Amino acid sequence: MKRRSFKFMVYFYTSTLLVACAFGNPTIEPTPTLATPTARPITPTSISATTTLAISTIPPPTFSFNSTPFPTPTSVGGGPFKLVAGINEIFPGSQWADLQSAQGATAWLLTDKGIARVSDLGWTIFLSSYEGYLIGMDSTDRAWVISEAGDSISAWERMKWTKYSGENGWATVNDPQSFNRAYLDLNNNNFAELPGQIWLSTPEDVRLFDGVRWKIFTPEDMGMTLRSNENISSASAIFHTFEIEAFQSTGEVWVGECDSEPFSFPDDGSGARWFDGKAWRGKSTPVQSGCVHAIHEDRSGNIWMAVNFSLWRYTPSTPEWVNFTLTEFSANSQSSIFDIAIGDVDEPWIITQAVCSGGGTCAPPMLYHLEEGVWRPLNVNVLHELRILNLAGHVWLVDQDGVYAMVDGKAQFPQLVSNLIVSDWTMDTAGKVWAVGRDMAENDKISLWIAIP
Repeated sequence: MKRRSFKFMVYFYTSTLLVACAFGNPTIEPTPTLATPTARPITPTSISATTTLAISTIPPPTFSFNSTPFPTPTSVGGGPFKLVAGINEIFPGSQWADLQSAQGATAWLLTDKGIARVSDLGWTIFLSSYEGYLIGMDSTDRAWVISEAGDSISAWERMKWTKYSGENGWATVNDPQSFNRAYLDLNNNNFAELPGQIWLSTPEDVRLFDGVRWKIFTPEDMGMTLRSNENISSASAIFHTFEIEAFQSTGEVWVGECDSEPFSFPDDGSGARWFDGKAWRGKSTPVQSGCVHAIHEDRSGNIWMAVNFSLWRYTPSTPEWVNFTLTEFSANSQSSIFDIAIGDVDEPWIITQAVCSGGGTCAPPMLYHLEEGVWRPLNVNVLHELRILNLAGHVWLVDQDGVYAMVDGKAQFPQLVSNLIVSDWTMDTAGKVWAVGRDMAENDKISLWIAIP
């Protein structure tokens, strides 16, 4: 899961980086088991988720299939990334771009000017224009767009728009600008999918689309109590963030909530909940409160969560909660784990940030890897975000200086393998890594890149 406060968006018109729900009857949850972690906590000295559909009156955009061949790829400083094309060659005048994995050896390129499916052979324009705020693509190749007024959401599919509004269960989003990627970064995981279901979070609630209607889950439905804006100045209004992770292995959807104020470090929240298909769970667990920074599932089916200053591992089959505490900062500061990634061997990588009294940061972010019960720091500069992609046996991480690689499962010194400054990347189902970024030697030109294993 990505966090709103830490990822950088790249605007194409400047060279400056900007920091930019219950069904059924109530049920009684089983009492969770708290277990002593087998991995020992490390101190500084041992660093170790039937109605008639309304058809939109929005005029359909120009739709074309012009498969354009890419130029011969070139490398960046001998690194693994090869240049595909400039974003403005695909969608002239674009101000932002995002990537999303697609079926086969392809990826979705999402921009404010349209959507294209890209492959190593060229690109196909899927949608050349739209009005509103683009949410993303689902597995059936539908593009979801929220109206500028927030009173409807539309799906673009097979050259037509299908609009869902109040009569289809949709409720007006009071702050639709929160989906504007040109101004707000994409750290928020607010779109998830299970078979036959689309899940979406807004600053106010979580929503489920069952193929026909939308159902709204309020914080109260999920068992959350949000912080109030009472006694808070308008300049410091609390912003609530709901992030979603859907896990195919269990068919469950997890939601983590975090509160933040402008120019302050996230420090509170309503914790994590999960929907098992019938009811919301999690109100009586160790993660029932706190700011949830990240939720991930490992290959064994364990759920890892960063909540405030703690790392939790939940084993659904037990159920068992294990806490991995970090105490590497001094007494006058507190560390927050603001991102997690899980490698092939189910051992987590985390980024921590120290926050001193008064809310300011007193140390740069630190990267740690848990190896056989020991937290080991890695010598990497300030990271934009933590994102693990396994390619040719290596783990890749994004840093302000470029892309680092290291052998998975070993905290070796990271090696700078590319000086590409990446703003977003994804891996397609064929194992190709796609990236949107800029080469410092190419006058900050924003381009599409690919790395093939």
